[in-house]
Amino acid sequence: MKKIRILIFSVLAMMLFLSFNAFAATGWRTGSGRNFARWWYATDEAGTSWYAGTKEKPFWKKINGKWYAFDEDGWMYASALTPDGYTVLANGSWDGNESVAGKVTSDDGTDFTLSYENFSVTLPDSWKGHYTEKNYGSGVAFDYDPVNDGNVQEIFHIDWYANEADFEAEQGFTDNARDFGWHNGLRYMAGMPTDTAIGHYTAAQRQEITDMTASYDQIVGTITFKE
Repeated sequence: MKKIRILIFSVLAMMLFLSFNAFAATGWRTGSGRNFARWWYATDEAGTSWYAGTKEKPFWKKINGKWYAFDEDGWMYASALTPDGYTVLANGSWDGNESVAGKVTSDDGTDFTLSYENFSVTLPDSWKGHYTEKNYGSGVAFDYDPVNDGNVQEIFHIDWYANEADFEAEQGFTDNARDFGWHNGLRYMAGMPTDTAIGHYTAAQRQEITDMTASYDQIVGTITFKE
């Protein structure tokens, strides 16, 4: 009987040890509740720190030879286009293709041109260091982000639509819309956000937003399409 008690105690102790270490180790963990199918990566044994980016710029980490991106709350992106223009698979790993984010193709010291798959747009040099580009599959937004902390204000966006119904539905949510018509099977529209709550910025930052917004007409006039 004594041997049986010792054996039972040993088994329970081993189960407790394994259970503790399963939750204490750093590495991949799943969420709970409505987030039960989402993944995050603990960087300490207690699970009190994790990889996380910002709303505009994911945090990228190479894990076991593959690249993964994490959002501002620490969740791994999966089956998505990340804000910086990369495609990740269902398991969260980068698919290996180049980012769809705009690439600088010219810069004369006054303006610089960003080129995309089907179009290009030219921005003033004064925007450098003050904006973040956010890609979302069916468009790209140019946001004011003075300190790169994800606390942004959209200045304008360029969207594209595969059908007329989606285009017409979106018009009601866009100010100063500019319709560019159809190009390469997609209908393009530029516009500004309908909500511009900038009271939480400093006076100097609000002035920068005002100045950037004032250049909208000039910028959309530079948009050209690759036919």
